[in-house]
Amino acid sequence: MEITRRSSGLNYNGLYIKMVMKLFILFLWIMFTMAVLSADTINNVESDSHLTKAKEYTIAKDYESALKEYEEFLKMAPERKQEIIGSMRSLYFSLVNSAFIKGDNKRAMEIYTRWKIVDTIENIPENIREGINKVFLNEAKSSYEKGLYQQALSLIESRLEFEPNCLEANFIMASCFDKLGQKEKAKSYFEKVIGIDKDSDYGGKAQVWMDKEFPSSFVNSIGMKFVLIKAGTFLMGSPEGEEERDSFIKDTQHKVTITKDFWLQTTEVIQAQYEEIMENNPSYFKGKDLPVEQVSWWDAVEFCERLSEKEGKEYRLPTEEEWEYACRAGSQTRYSFGDDEGRFGEYAWYDANSDSKTHSVGQKKPNVWGLYDMHGNVWEWCRDRWGSYPSGEYPTGTVAGSNIKVLRGGSWVNYPLNLRSANRGRNYPDYRINCNGFRCARTP
Repeated sequence: MEITRRSSGLNYNGLYIKMVMKLFILFLWIMFTMAVLSADTINNVESDSHLTKAKEYTIAKDYESALKEYEEFLKMAPERKQEIIGSMRSLYFSLVNSAFIKGDNKRAMEIYTRWKIVDTIENIPENIREGINKVFLNEAKSSYEKGLYQQALSLIESRLEFEPNCLEANFIMASCFDKLGQKEKAKSYFEKVIGIDKDSDYGGKAQVWMDKEFPSSFVNSIGMKFVLIKAGTFLMGSPEGEEERDSFIKDTQHKVTITKDFWLQTTEVIQAQYEEIMENNPSYFKGKDLPVEQVSWWDAVEFCERLSEKEGKEYRLPTEEEWEYACRAGSQTRYSFGDDEGRFGEYAWYDANSDSKTHSVGQKKPNVWGLYDMHGNVWEWCRDRWGSYPSGEYPTGTVAGSNIKVLRGGSWVNYPLNLRSANRGRNYPDYRINCNGFRCARTP
């Protein structure tokens, strides 16, 4: 019987402890809830105090103090913005106008900047935006002239928010980035200026800068002119239904991505240029402005190597992918100028008009990228080996493997079917004939 009493006492004590713990937890929860409610109450009291003061200051026509109270209220109770935003707009409007009347542009800018933080640009009256952004533009010009380029950038960004295509603002933005040594950013804004109005004074100045810092063409020490070919993606080869397509040449259509910009000579290498570097002229048809011919693939590679040594830049033969990309110049037709063979005489020296010989380079029309004689005159050696096109989207540009090398473009002896943009020629690298020449590429 005694043992039983002890057991009951133990059970009673355990229940008592559990009950006390639950009551303690309940007490903590009640205290926490009261604290939260108290904080909310205090916050509401404080925010309402700002609201009350804002209204009192407005009645007293102390608009600056009223606006500051509204701004403090908004910080504490952002969810109540719709209650007060109309009143704030009226105050911002009054203060900006007052600053304009007094000629205090800096004050007007400061109020406008505060307005943009709490409101959307669309809700700011257009006449205010236009006026204030003229001020931003003038202040930015002044900062730029003083050499305060970062300050000018901050000011001009506000101007561009209102009018993204403002010619002068974009030009100042570009000029600031140029002065700060951020050439790529400067380039993007100068390009925008040219795109907005290339014939304007600003457009002309932007083009001068672009030609100097990011030239789209150059002429080397022996008179070879090159144009910059920008990286991009295109469909290489020809569709199965293309007229005069020959399955033997393996020009299956496929997507190719040229991943890097490169320079390409605007014409084929002429005899005067070849002789200056190689100190010989193997050509059958003689003439300093005629394309060099009767050169092997090895001769062309050696020319590029010697020229590289002379110029201190990497000259090379173009890959087959680069060649077709440049030839097409964005087109997907049989020829770079379209599908009409009747226009061949405008662009190429070929069987029907060549009189069985080569002709001075650059006499026919160029393609839209400024490249001459991509069709006809002489076949052009490419860097690549001959073979079926690889699968995938990226060019190989390889010189390893097969002993047979690729030629492109056709020549003075060929019919139009051999001059298609997708057409491929091939021969052994040591083969020489009076219809094979080349043009050079250069790595940027």
